[in-house]
Amino acid sequence: MDGVRAFFNKYRGLVEGKNIGVAVSGGSDSMSLLNYMLEIKDLFKFSIAVINLDHGMRGDESAADSQFVKDFCKRKKIKIHHKKVDALEYSKQNKCNLEEAARILRYGFFEKLKSGEKIDFICTAHNADDFVEGVLLNLFRGAGTSGASGMEEISGFTLRPMLSVFKTEVVRYINDSNIPYVTDKTNLDTSYSRNYLRHKIMPLIEEKFEGFKGNIIKFSEILKIESGFLEKEAEKLLTRENDSVCVNISGSEEALLKRAFVSALNKLGLRKDITKENIDRILSLCCKENGKRADVSKNLTVYKQGKTVVIARKQKKQTFIVPFRDGIFTLNGYEIKIEKTANREQTTANSLKGGQLYFDAGSVWGAVFRPRRNGDIFKRFKGGTKTFSDYLTDIKADKMLREQAVVLAKGCEVLLALPFDISDGIKVSDKTETIYKLTYKFRE
Repeated sequence: MDGVRAFFNKYRGLVEGKNIGVAVSGGSDSMSLLNYMLEIKDLFKFSIAVINLDHGMRGDESAADSQFVKDFCKRKKIKIHHKKVDALEYSKQNKCNLEEAARILRYGFFEKLKSGEKIDFICTAHNADDFVEGVLLNLFRGAGTSGASGMEEISGFTLRPMLSVFKTEVVRYINDSNIPYVTDKTNLDTSYSRNYLRHKIMPLIEEKFEGFKGNIIKFSEILKIESGFLEKEAEKLLTRENDSVCVNISGSEEALLKRAFVSALNKLGLRKDITKENIDRILSLCCKENGKRADVSKNLTVYKQGKTVVIARKQKKQTFIVPFRDGIFTLNGYEIKIEKTANREQTTANSLKGGQLYFDAGSVWGAVFRPRRNGDIFKRFKGGTKTFSDYLTDIKADKMLREQAVVLAKGCEVLLALPFDISDGIKVSDKTETIYKLTYKFRE
């Protein structure tokens, strides 16, 4: 278990003085990790709590495994956080497979303990064999370089100190130290993809290619370095704007653009939409004319804007109708403040640029704030009258801003439109008796 000691040496400054939760199922991997961490906890000055989750997938057997862990903790006087869930029911309700349901519930439990300040970090017992299996499964499922790079030693508050320890070393440590453990019979069920790979495929590969596991790990380490470089370069192309990400496509190579699109989707929390097909669809916009869109998924609005591709979460259509009033309120993501002012010196421009405008109070009574509609007309400030849609086309308005626009209107007449402009019909004039000042900002 030298690899575990090396891990804690490497991250000594991170773990000293911390309360570390060890995820323990009762199996040989997690029991070996728990026992070894008990041996070295004083050396590295951290405390330990056990985390055990009964997924409810094996009835009495899984309950018995949890009881085994509880009894062990009682004998060793270790604090334990235990919970029972129903992974099968969760998978049915959320339409996901059983393995995914168990993982979501497991990490949800970890997150709750972390946010409740019960623990500082979680240690899981993923070993080097798990790492190799994970890489191969990701490749079989069509993953790119990120999937082929495998698990990280540290991901958020999750620590994986056994990633350099092979199963053979775990078995030797268990036997030499006489550590008790339980065997989960489902780990032998080859109807599960990982078990099929582990028990059917891996032995055949190892028989023909001795040492292949170590070579897979080396391959993944190379990919991590190269992927990390690409990630940093891709970040330079991204600009986050509210609920969208703009990707600068000017002069960049295809590989870098694809990585930038992946990063953009990750930033928007749309990991499930990261597929080769979707990335290729987004890439196809680079050689199309301005304003063209890509049909990617129901969650996304993707379009070309100048020298950028804009990737945005699709906004639900708003149906609000709010009578005009002064005060502070929020509409469609805009925080709006309307107040009376006696300052005429600032009213000559009457522009929304800078996030503020001045208008004639008497011209807006009876108007309402609402989303834009088909048929809206707009008399541009110091300009002519046309449909509001044509006005937006003329000024080459950003498509996402069009969708989020808040208008103040009387019937189909638009008096002002956030974040674009005001109508000539509400400008401050010599006849204006009361002036309103409107300021706004977009709340991310």
